[in-house]
Amino acid sequence: MGRKILTLVTECQAKPGTVFRIRLTSKCPLCPLFKFCVSKLKEGAKYRVLEVRNQKHVCKAIGEHMYVALVEELPIVVSLNSGKVVEGLITQYTPIECDVRTCKYYDYCVSSLVNKGAKIRIVNIKQKIKCPKGYHLQLVDVELQP
Repeated sequence: MGRKILTLVTECQAKPGTVFRIRLTSKCPLCPLFKFCVSKLKEGAKYRVLEVRNQKHVCKAIGEHMYVALVEELPIVVSLNSGKVVEGLITQYTPIECDVRTCKYYDYCVSSLVNKGAKIRIVNIKQKIKCPKGYHLQLVDVELQP
């Protein structure tokens, strides 16, 4: 599915199937393990642990054991204007302008997981949305692009 990355995960994440997001601290870029640990991961993206290896390190930022693991980046679900929805398309993300916070799709329209202008690739078209504002929208799975 998504790209596979060898990285470090915390002890509680070190189980195949665990889904997680990363949070960087100000200490992360100063760590000698940074390039191997989180430099290849994107804040906001979700990852699934595929396999865990026996090798471990100590994280100086959070003071926990970190295990070497193979992870897979998972798609992010967002809503897009139907006119822009083509599987495989790489485009810039534009959040939908919406103030209907009670709508069940609101979080997909104004996603906090993808920054405005971020480069995304549409990997799967999920469904059309019945929008209370009358917009023509679709839910899609996207991957963040470098």
